[in-house]
Formats: sequence, structure tokens, C-alpha cells
Amino acid sequence: SLLGQAYPNIEVIAVDDGSTDGTLAAMIKEYDLEPRQVFYRSSLETKPVKMVYRSRKDPRLTVVSKENGGKADALNCGINFARFRYLCCVDGDTMFTPDAVLKAMTMISRDPARIVGAASFFGISLTPETIGEPGYDGPTTNDHLLGDFQLLDMMRAFVDYRAAWSKLECMMCVSGGYGMWRRDVVIEVGGFSPNFTCEDIEMTFRVHEHMLRTKKPYRIISLPNLIAQTE
Repeated sequence: SLLGQAYPNIEVIAVDDGSTDGTLAAMIKEYDLEPRQVFYRSSLETKPVKMVYRSRKDPRLTVVSKENGGKADALNCGINFARFRYLCCVDGDTMFTPDAVLKAMTMISRDPARIVGAASFFGISLTPETIGEPGYDGPTTNDHLLGDFQLLDMMRAFVDYRAAWSKLECMMCVSGGYGMWRRDVVIEVGGFSPNFTCEDIEMTFRVHEHMLRTKKPYRIISLPNLIAQTE
């Protein structure tokens, strides 16, 4: 779903954080990955990188295999390899609509000097891979009571709270499932901290603190659109 984004110039960096479940082997086979010597800046400290792969099927895909360090460490590793000004940090269990990046970048492009982060609404589904398919009419939890409550809670959080925080310019959390950040700001604050389980809210608070302390004009926004489904 990331390689299927309707955005003209993207790269997809998948970080294998020392997984033992066969994911890397499956990706090597599916995307015809080959080991490559790739230059990257070690802007953020991470666990050692073991191997870098490039896809023969799609040159936009880079897969980095590293020692296990947790999600924050994996994100920082991906940031070291990123070449573009904006980062879209995601979860591995989330599927995206083809216009997920386009919608965020459309908003950011209206005020690129000030907007340093963007979040958006995503739903809960037992079949997240159906998003964007013909006939798709919204997230479904297949009448699963707990799933329905979780979806309702997500709608409350994103449609009400985050919309209000965005308008009041006091965004509390750019979600880890889909979080757009300006790369230079993430580097300035030292990347994601491995000392926290909720790396997304910790990063949001730290960006607020940094921008306020340095007295730089900034905004962190939330989009009203549903752009993803998480399992």
C-alpha cells in the first residue's frame, strides 16, 4: 500500500528490526531484494545495521536489516537512510489509501515554513487490506463488539479531539500509525527516544517544547480524512 501511493516522488524504507518470524526472507523473495552498498548519514544513533537491500522489482524500495532495538530505534535507522524533506512514519500492521501521502502533503504545501508535523484519521478493521479496493465503504470490524468500540474510540479521538487540537494549535499526539514529520525538526530534537513505549506522543511533546523554547513559528496539524486502516 505504501508503494501504491499516488504521489510523484517517494521512497519506501522498510526496517527489519531483528525479526525472527521470516518477514525478511519473505520480502527478499517477494520483492527480489539484492544486497547493496548504500551511502547513508548516521545522523541518529541506532543499533548496528547488518545489511541493506534494494528491490529489483521496484527501485523505490529499500530494506534495512539491523539488530533489534525497538520501534523508536528502527524509525531512527530509517530516518538515517531517508533522502527527502518529509518523513511519513508508520506501523507495520497498517494499510493506506493510495492518496494518504498526497492528502497530507497538499495541506503541508500550503504552509511548508510552519507546518512541521501532520496526523490523520485512520480506522480499525479485521481486514485492513480492503482499504482502497473497489466498493470500499469504510472500515469494518465484522460486527465484532470490541472492534466496534475500538473504532468508535478512534473516531472520537481523531474526528473530535485531534481536529480541535489542530485548530487550537496544541496537537497532543501525531499517531505512530501514520505520522508526517519534517525531517530537519526530527533531527534537531535527536530523533525518536527508545526510552518510551509510546514514541509518537513523546516525539510530539518534544517537538512542541523545542519549537517553543527556540521561539520558531510552527504548526502541527491533523487532517479530517480517513487515510488508513490498522488491524
